[in-house]
Amino acid sequence: MKLINKIFFSLLILSCFLIAFLLSFVVAYNDDGFYKKQFEENKAYEGLGKGEVDDFYTEMREYLDGDGELISFSEREKLHLVDVKYLINMAYLVFYFALGVFVLILIFLIAKKNYKLLSKGLIYSGLAVFGVVFLFFILSFLDFNWLFTGFHLVSFDNDLWLLPANSRLIQMFPSEFFFDIFGRILSYAGGFGIVMFAGGYVLKKKVLEKIHYRKKLK
Repeated sequence: MKLINKIFFSLLILSCFLIAFLLSFVVAYNDDGFYKKQFEENKAYEGLGKGEVDDFYTEMREYLDGDGELISFSEREKLHLVDVKYLINMAYLVFYFALGVFVLILIFLIAKKNYKLLSKGLIYSGLAVFGVVFLFFILSFLDFNWLFTGFHLVSFDNDLWLLPANSRLIQMFPSEFFFDIFGRILSYAGGFGIVMFAGGYVLKKKVLEKIHYRKKLK
């Protein structure tokens, strides 16, 4: 494989990998129905009151997604949400960057009619995504607290995420919430991985075989 093809192949796999997981995060993060179901299942509505929880959630989302102000939370919670907002913005930034790289590579490979590299890249991307999803599913069931703690230690450079048990954020988002949303993100990513693998496989079997058949006729 030529150097330029190796570079495109690596970038294709990396961009697909990032898109699968970050798009899964974006979908799960923006599912308001999931949050409200969790508030009910984890008894946040029961402990704080449905009206207050919905108001707290709306206030938090308006801050995380735009220019809203945090009024109802403690100072430590506000500082932690500043970090959370930065992390979410970075996730969106990397997602759009990866998507742009993928589109450019896709256009280039199609223009060059390099369907072999494209199909191989999609197949390998799907396998990589599915492999990581499988690994994290196993780890999450073995010791989710270890994963949860490790994620925070890597993602934040402070201990503001260590909130008291009676804080609004902890009552609204207990460990059960993060276990469920993590599982949902992994499920979505696994689905995207299957789509990538299937797309690469179909491209390999249908398009490349058709091209090979036409060459034989000539």
